[in-house]
Amino acid sequence: MNLSAEDEDSLLVIGDDNGMLHCFLDGSYYLGPISTLSSTVPTAVFKDPKQPLFLLHPQPLASDFLSAAFAPLSVELPLLASRRVRDFARISSAARELMWYIMRVIEELREVWFGSGSMSGAQEVGPKWVQLLETRLRDQFGR
Repeated sequence: MNLSAEDEDSLLVIGDDNGMLHCFLDGSYYLGPISTLSSTVPTAVFKDPKQPLFLLHPQPLASDFLSAAFAPLSVELPLLASRRVRDFARISSAARELMWYIMRVIEELREVWFGSGSMSGAQEVGPKWVQLLETRLRDQFGR
């Protein structure tokens, strides 16, 4: 994964319809969800430039008009001040990608061995070769 200099020390925050914030460190490393208010949609998130504090303006989900709460919610993420969080996020993201790669390889190996709808599997090749060898031995040597 290549990170540009602009991505370093950045945080991508995405809000969903369930009142959850999803944070990605450096735009790539998923830090997990943050639960806010379940009946609201986060409409705006502002970060304090000097500390790991976020101000969130929630909008009621069931309202007929566009409005945001006048008093914002504060969300503090004290671990963002530490370099260890970034290092752990990189390691866990690499481990997750490695696990997905291993799962894909295992699935492909399973398909090669057992076969699929359009292809016979490698497990069937062994008995066919043994049967062919026995037939040739019988034809050439009478056994």
